[in-house]
Amino acid sequence: MARTPRATPTPARTQQRTQQRAPHAPRPPPNESEGWRRLSKDAWKEKFAAFVRRPRDGRRALQAVVSGEDAAGDARGVGVPVDLCELARFDAGAAQGLLRWPEKLLPVFDEALNDGVKALLSSQTASRHPDWRERKARARLRHCPPLSAHRKPNVSALRCGDVGPLVQIEGTVVRTGAVRVLEAQRWYRCLDQRCEHVFPVKPDAAQGNVFEAPKRCPGQDGSCGSRRFVEVERENADYQELRVQEHVERLGVGAIPRSLTVVVTYDLADASTAGDAVAVTGYLERRWQPHYKDVRVDVDLVLRACDVRPVAAAHAPGAARATEEDVAAFRALWRRAARSQAPLAARDVLIDSVCPRIFGRRTLKLAVLLTAVGGVGSDERDQDEEEHVTRTRGTPHLLLVGDPGTGKSQFLRFMAKLAPRSILTTGCGTTSAGLTCSAVKDNGEWTLEAGALVLADKGVCCIDEFGAIKAGDRAAIHEAMEQQTLSVAKAGLVCTLAARCAVMACANPKGGVFDSRADLSVNTSLPPSLLSRFDVILVVVDAPDASWDRAVSAQILNSSIRPGCGSLDPLDDGDERPAKRKRVAPRPKAWSLDRLRRYVAYVREQFKPTLGDDAARVVEAYYARQRRGAAAASGRATIRMLESLVRLAQAHARLCCRPECNAQDAVVACLLVDKSMAQNAVFAAETDPIAELTVSTDSDAYYLYQYAQVSAALGLGGE
Repeated sequence: MARTPRATPTPARTQQRTQQRAPHAPRPPPNESEGWRRLSKDAWKEKFAAFVRRPRDGRRALQAVVSGEDAAGDARGVGVPVDLCELARFDAGAAQGLLRWPEKLLPVFDEALNDGVKALLSSQTASRHPDWRERKARARLRHCPPLSAHRKPNVSALRCGDVGPLVQIEGTVVRTGAVRVLEAQRWYRCLDQRCEHVFPVKPDAAQGNVFEAPKRCPGQDGSCGSRRFVEVERENADYQELRVQEHVERLGVGAIPRSLTVVVTYDLADASTAGDAVAVTGYLERRWQPHYKDVRVDVDLVLRACDVRPVAAAHAPGAARATEEDVAAFRALWRRAARSQAPLAARDVLIDSVCPRIFGRRTLKLAVLLTAVGGVGSDERDQDEEEHVTRTRGTPHLLLVGDPGTGKSQFLRFMAKLAPRSILTTGCGTTSAGLTCSAVKDNGEWTLEAGALVLADKGVCCIDEFGAIKAGDRAAIHEAMEQQTLSVAKAGLVCTLAARCAVMACANPKGGVFDSRADLSVNTSLPPSLLSRFDVILVVVDAPDASWDRAVSAQILNSSIRPGCGSLDPLDDGDERPAKRKRVAPRPKAWSLDRLRRYVAYVREQFKPTLGDDAARVVEAYYARQRRGAAAASGRATIRMLESLVRLAQAHARLCCRPECNAQDAVVACLLVDKSMAQNAVFAAETDPIAELTVSTDSDAYYLYQYAQVSAALGLGGE
């Protein structure tokens, strides 16, 4: 049978077959979690060992491990800080490996560190240091590169796709669990006489740290496969769980702060307390909840910490930092003020930048700024008892009492924005647990959860409607305001928490209108024991005054007048006759809030003023005058008043960039405290700590009047 010749395919038929042919299936992507296997374990270890063996920094880190003096480091190990940015400059491949596969490569880095420790102890240098001893070293990775995949702005930015790689977050520790013992590792030895390999087995963190017996021996080269082995050793570790909440300063309006469970082990356990601002570096892992029949299984994300380091208030996320240009501008401001012999005119620029939309109220603005700047805390050691240390707080407390509608809450919110770390709360419905701390039962054990005063540590706690707090709840903050600590004894937990914060509170008078004839405790319904803890108590009265009302209305209406239609002068009283005390110069432009924050951060960091002889003479005379008067009988003139005078004088010297308090700082402090004394005031009511805008803007000339009044009242000599 003859074959029929095959027809030659035409181009059209070839194109049709090509269109009908199924496309090739894409190759499956490589398993990213196993990417670390591209290099052998020895190759990774050699990369890390080269970084550890650096001539200067690496050797110094190893010497810190073997020369440690704390005995706890022998059992818990010693953490070695590893800067990932520095590692990336040394070996980009090694840094990339740790960033992508920290769970697999971090133990390899620890092995390289411990090999370096052994090599150091066997060197000739160790013979000259008999106190050196071998300790377990563990790498503490910190300073992730500023990449969005690794450095997260807050807890809310974490997603399920971040499980595995190294991430860094910042937040506040709001809860600390008890330190427990965790079985961290088991060691097994193969019973095959040809192998006898010893290998470790770690618990399954996803299943609640449950150990599963090994099924096969991995062997030296993975070729053993024996099923017979015996346990030879166990390793235990300190284990603790923290609850870290994201910083409120980084959240928008209406956003609820999220929190995350952080697992710390070994030397990181029990290293943080509630209220600490920390930066945590670690990797996310899944933790499955116990499953039940016909119930959906839940999974949580926890952060396995590789490093937890405290963040200072000056470097907190909400803190402003002065640049070199800012520092040069600040110094130039005070150099010009010194040449013109008008230091208070430069100070007034800062004061007028506080709540610039509120007209006047310069005494309140001065008090707010001094509270934000703060004094200098000191530790004094008694001569009789060497171990007894008396700590003097440097943070002043401010209480604003006044009629409704006088702008008290606006000053409170401005302070919350100005401070590097702040907590804003209201007294309506606030409890003692919300202000201090609460005991919470979590996973069958009691833990402490930080309240407002603890969360505001090294910052400012702003409390609105202070008088609305119940008397029993209000008494809980007495210790925090004076001792800067909170002694807790709840649910079997006895400890002391740090509450080193300034308190700024606002309260309305009893009945809605301030009664000048009644005592301050009667007007506010606050006990004298609590009032004496405030350094400054300012009363804001909404008294009818035609010139003041005209100035305030002009200030408010100017913001609503259409541009080009002119403006109203707040200081124009409508009288054609020349006023006795008019402005001598136009007011300088107010600083922005961001610039003012940078200035406050600059003076707090650079200046620690001490009390000069002239300032001490003024403060001593005022305190002695109050002790002789009626204030001593009412309990207002106590040693707390003397400490308040020192704090405020130091704060004013800081504000003016002075290394030592002079008489000018002491006069302002005495006038400010005297405004808090009500009926027990020493100076005349019209003598203000700062000249109001309706009087004069020349504060340097006004100071001569202030000093004359203070000298006459206190019996001081010439300047």
